[in-house]
Amino acid sequence: MKKADVGVGNRFMFNVGCAHCHHTNMEPSIKCEKCGHILPFYTMNPFVIFKTLPALKLNTVQVDDLYFDFQRQLHPDKLGDVPDEERRWADQHISQINQSYKALKKPILIAKAAILYCKDPSLPLDKFKDDDLPAPGAEFLKAVMALQMDASAETVQQMYNDILDRLNVAISELNEPAILNEASELTYVERLRTLK
Repeated sequence: MKKADVGVGNRFMFNVGCAHCHHTNMEPSIKCEKCGHILPFYTMNPFVIFKTLPALKLNTVQVDDLYFDFQRQLHPDKLGDVPDEERRWADQHISQINQSYKALKKPILIAKAAILYCKDPSLPLDKFKDDDLPAPGAEFLKAVMALQMDASAETVQQMYNDILDRLNVAISELNEPAILNEASELTYVERLRTLK
């Protein structure tokens, strides 16, 4: 799949209209661009929330800026006299934003979000099932077993870095099978890193 095939903010995937004025935003948002009311809650992929294409190395300044902007908009003190229903939506939005923000800091969760994004950019991270990861190949498993028995932390770190490099390429190409394979190997090597 090519990046051009899956655009961030495809309005036909996210046609949640405002409950107050019935306006439909042109792209996914937490507030109506016409009247400013909080939109009904709907789940989104972390990359869609933070208005970026999938990448292992994200623009952290952009992600942080959006995160703090969301926090300012949805903080209970900033909501004023909004109806209880909008308050509930704000709580749900902020919960998903917090989860997504934390996810975009961890390579394995970035990989899982990228896999979901390839399937459908509207799929949130909680739709990923670990059973979706393929079993690694026998050669990789032998290498991991050998590392468990006798390997330095530096060797394990090098293997981890190699997987991250391959994962970065797979995500940049939105190559779902490659992302799945690298994510599967990454889970094993992350466990090794905690043991070393």
